[in-house]
Amino acid sequence: MGQWKTPLERWYTYLEKQMKEYVLIPQDHQLYSLFTEVLQQDEFTNLTKYEVKIALVAISVVPSENGMTMEYAISKEGNPVAAQIRLVTQRDRVLANYDAVIEYDSKLVDDFPEIKTKALFEHELCHLEVQFDKDGVVKTTVDGRAALKLIPDDFRITGFRSVIQKYGFDSVELSSLAEVLDEAERVMKEKSDEEAEKSSSSDDGGVLVS
Repeated sequence: MGQWKTPLERWYTYLEKQMKEYVLIPQDHQLYSLFTEVLQQDEFTNLTKYEVKIALVAISVVPSENGMTMEYAISKEGNPVAAQIRLVTQRDRVLANYDAVIEYDSKLVDDFPEIKTKALFEHELCHLEVQFDKDGVVKTTVDGRAALKLIPDDFRITGFRSVIQKYGFDSVELSSLAEVLDEAERVMKEKSDEEAEKSSSSDDGGVLVS
């Protein structure tokens, strides 16, 4: 009789057969420390307040026995994805003691500068939300954990390359991209103005005025 495996172990065994290797990042790893730094931000107070446990899992592509190799460790609709987050089922949570898992493409993310890695982690955490009832009381699962849900992105840019090639800036794809870039430029300008104002206020403290 074969060795009994937990549902989570069986799931990862299945995935390993798909030419991928999964590695759980230990909490004393530098990358997990960086993740924790992001998690401690005010935006994610509810996640820390209700002790939501999140695992980091690195995914890498490995050649199969027949020499075939997948192009990306994580992809959606054929496009590479740097990371994704998923909720852990109650059954697997009891066995693995995690509420959610952030999986990332190690080939991509390992080469990210620190600030880009933090931005990636923050993006994934923005998908995760603690659920509350109409009275503002946190909802819980049958095993007493805070109930969670995944929320979609604020915006998405999708489209067809053939349409862009044919219509250029008149295509809905590039129009959507232009709107996002305009919004990003506005936000970055506001941030720059705020930093300049803080710097100016700090400098004024050391100036004598007659």
